[in-house]
Amino acid sequence: MALPYLTHDAYVWHIVGMSSLATPAQLGPIANEFFGGKNPWTDGFPAFPSIRKELDLLLEFVASRNVKELYLSRLRKGKPAQRYEYLNEIRVAYYFNSIGFEIADWEKPGNNPGCGEFTISRDREDAIFVEVKSPGWEGTLTTDERKARRQKYSESDRIRRVLPNWGDVRKCIERAYPKFSSNRANLLVIAADFFAPLDNRQMRIALFEPAASEYGPGHFTSEDFRNLGGVTMFVNETDHLKFSEETGTVPRYGHLFYSNPYALNCRPEKYMRYEERPCLRRIGSVMAETPQ
Repeated sequence: MALPYLTHDAYVWHIVGMSSLATPAQLGPIANEFFGGKNPWTDGFPAFPSIRKELDLLLEFVASRNVKELYLSRLRKGKPAQRYEYLNEIRVAYYFNSIGFEIADWEKPGNNPGCGEFTISRDREDAIFVEVKSPGWEGTLTTDERKARRQKYSESDRIRRVLPNWGDVRKCIERAYPKFSSNRANLLVIAADFFAPLDNRQMRIALFEPAASEYGPGHFTSEDFRNLGGVTMFVNETDHLKFSEETGTVPRYGHLFYSNPYALNCRPEKYMRYEERPCLRRIGSVMAETPQ
């Protein structure tokens, strides 16, 4: 069975338990140079060859985009949950770049004092403001589990936590919404790391469920979120279990895009394909499929 979302921490919980990884792990050559020869993390990250390969790829990308210092500072100082969020920002930027978008304006100021991650565009026209949210499995832990600093993820945990997560999608939108200005196209990317994978059904409940539904009205069924042009569900299908030193690993990322029919301005579907039944747009080891 595939793991839900193969971040380092979730992967470790499945395989070995966090308690066995108490010392800094070996870095790949690019990460080693990026951090000046010293692993800044003491929780065993990146513990596995496939994750070291992916980390090298992501750090090489940010260095090529002249934002090395921004992420060097963040990744050195951030806690494990923050590290996951920062790496997801890079994953999303890397993925959008790989399917033909130009990444610009890193740390673009938002509608409030906060900043978005970056803007994306094609041919330097109609830039789309991008905010990335990364809700994680930590939010599903009970107070007692947090206090006990749980060491091992078990199969019973996985079964117990296979719960609907459409409510978490709505919370992501509500937290991000103040950043979205009414005078530009805005896109929210959700890169979730739940015990139960986020899927198309949960997204559609969160966004398009009618008011009479037992779930309550979706956020894209009225003008309440009209400054938000759409939401993209970012998918990481990289299979770290199938990694081999001979073939290496190439991240397998994809997305599902959901357009807001009540959005005020130019909506992101000008560049990102939208369908009533969205299809997953992927980039794998062979080629990238360009949005239509």
